[in-house]
Amino acid sequence: MNNYEDILNDPAFDTIEKDRKKVLADFFGRIGNKSVNEIIPEIMILSKNMPKGHELTTTEKKAVLAAAYSHLSENERKKLDAVMKIIGGIG
Repeated sequence: MNNYEDILNDPAFDTIEKDRKKVLADFFGRIGNKSVNEIIPEIMILSKNMPKGHELTTTEKKAVLAAAYSHLSENERKKLDAVMKIIGGIG
């Protein structure tokens, strides 16, 4: 089982709508072993792909960061955190 499947199987996601869960699953599948420079645009795409009028919940944001962090080095994690704070994203 992939890390993202573990995340989506967390009970916190039991009540999430099917279309939102699909968008998150697609995101988790795309980021794979990408670098932080490749993950940042994927996070922006994720936000745009959410169903109209919906923003990521706090739990979803934590899951997105957990998936992104899963293979990043400490320096890459810090870079991702810094960029997310600047663009007002997930961080």
